[in-house]
Amino acid sequence: GNAGKTIRLFFKTSDCTFTRHFGYAYIDVDTECSSGFIGASFCPGDTVVNVTAPSGYQTYTWYNSTFTQVLGTDQTISIKPPLPSGTTVAVELTPYPGYGCPTTLNVVLTDDLVVKSNAGSDILSCNSTQVPIGAAPIPGLTYSWSPATGLTNPSSANPRAGPAVTTSYVLTTRSWGGGCIDTDTVVVTASVVDTSLALIGKPAFCITSGDSAALFVQPEKTIQWFRNNNLIAGASKARYRATQSGAYHALITNDLGCSLATADRDILIETPKPATRYPVINAAINIPSPLQARAIGKTAVWNPFSNLNDPSIFNPVFTGISEKLYTVKLVTAGGCVTIDTQLVKVFKDINFYVPNAFTPNGDGLNDYLRPVAAGFANISYFRVYNRWGELLFDLKWNELGWDGIFKGLPQQTQTVVWIAEGTSADGRIYKQKGSCILLR
Repeated sequence: GNAGKTIRLFFKTSDCTFTRHFGYAYIDVDTECSSGFIGASFCPGDTVVNVTAPSGYQTYTWYNSTFTQVLGTDQTISIKPPLPSGTTVAVELTPYPGYGCPTTLNVVLTDDLVVKSNAGSDILSCNSTQVPIGAAPIPGLTYSWSPATGLTNPSSANPRAGPAVTTSYVLTTRSWGGGCIDTDTVVVTASVVDTSLALIGKPAFCITSGDSAALFVQPEKTIQWFRNNNLIAGASKARYRATQSGAYHALITNDLGCSLATADRDILIETPKPATRYPVINAAINIPSPLQARAIGKTAVWNPFSNLNDPSIFNPVFTGISEKLYTVKLVTAGGCVTIDTQLVKVFKDINFYVPNAFTPNGDGLNDYLRPVAAGFANISYFRVYNRWGELLFDLKWNELGWDGIFKGLPQQTQTVVWIAEGTSADGRIYKQKGSCILLR
């Protein structure tokens, strides 16, 4: 009585504890949408009848109508030769313990089965893409397709077909006993879309080089270009010239309705970065000092080559006795060139060089108290105190240095004390202190 209706099954378990277990249920689904037994209806010419009882029971015992003969003890039994139409057989069902009571069902065998073969509607396959044909299987029937070429399973009721050429497939449907046969035909039209994507030009170039990247596909009914999976408005020709970096592909549709996308093609169009001058590196004589170029290129070449362990890497190490001004040629994957500069000053020793006095009056000259750290890989701290031991400045507050202001107020002329600590390029720790005069 529930045919055509939507039903809901609700399962509840009460034996779960948090994080320890989960509730579950088993459902037996019969693909034959009928209240009768599978196989109870058979064809007049069948040589055997296979009758299947409902699923989910522990034991099955089949009897003749008078219960004087056991016909079988499986869920499905084979009756050969078939009993006369109208004969009744019985099956005794024993459930699993705790799942109901034993019951007996009667089955009337009738030779009124009608077999209808269903190959499905004609369909289009693009570039041998497998498409569904046939229909859902019906228990009690067997299926065979001809030809088998291009099918995933020629013995299935609903295989998938991807032929290289247009093919008419014939489905032959039989009853289990072979007494009924019916055929049906479906045509799978095979169509091919050329999805090759050609490039004229370079896939990576600098915008100032005069190079270009033109993408081509074969002409078809409609073409639509995409960049990074976003539709490019108005780009509907077989040729498209890329003007931005991105992943490009085209969606191609032919006259038969096949619509396929090409593979992505990455295009890199770069703009040169402005040159810059790096902060001065203060090195000590013959003490290794690491240099670092900007990570904007694919290659880096330092010039001159002297006093560097490797002038063709982004982070060479300088070891020398005199000041050097380097240029760094950075070349990107697209060929854009940027020339940066790096000045390396060389001091006699690893040391903090701090002026004896500074004048924070805003004239742009000697306005900040800051150390020149020669030969250090990093500065742990640089701090300034007044004569009462009050901390006036820590370099971590302002990398420019101390401007003579404390708690928002300009400090008067006085002598201050500084202390500093740093680690040299060879890993040694240096501590240093001194004094400086703030002049107003």
